[in-house]
Amino acid sequence: MLYPENLIDYTKLAYYFEGEWNKQGEPEQYIQPTISSYREWMDYWLKNEVLFYYERGPGFMTLHDNRPLNGSSELQGRKIVLDEIQSKIYLFCDGIQSLSVHPANAGKCLYARGYEDAAGPIR
Repeated sequence: MLYPENLIDYTKLAYYFEGEWNKQGEPEQYIQPTISSYREWMDYWLKNEVLFYYERGPGFMTLHDNRPLNGSSELQGRKIVLDEIQSKIYLFCDGIQSLSVHPANAGKCLYARGYEDAAGPIR
C-alpha cells in the first residue's frame, strides 16, 4: 500500500493528473463563455440590479425574481407563488442539510421534521 490504512481515510483522498486529450483546445477559448457570464453577472451585482427574495404567508410563499433566463441578458421581473407543500420543500432545500440527506431520503427527512405531507422519497 502506498498509504497506511490506519492513517488515511481513502474516501478523502484525491489525485491530480496531467495529460493531453484529443480536441483539448486552448483554455482561453473554451472558458470564454464562462468568463463572459461571470463578467455579466458581476456587472449586475455591482449595480445592484439583480434581485431574488421570497415572502412567506400562511400556507404559501411568493418568490420574487428578476434574474436573466435562458442565456438572455435581459432582466425581467416575475413572481412565482408556491403552495404549502412546495414552500416546505423549497425551505428544506434552501436550508443547511447534513450530508446524510440524500435525495432518496429527503422525503423521510421532511416527514421526520414535521412535514407530514412528504412521507415518501422526493424524485
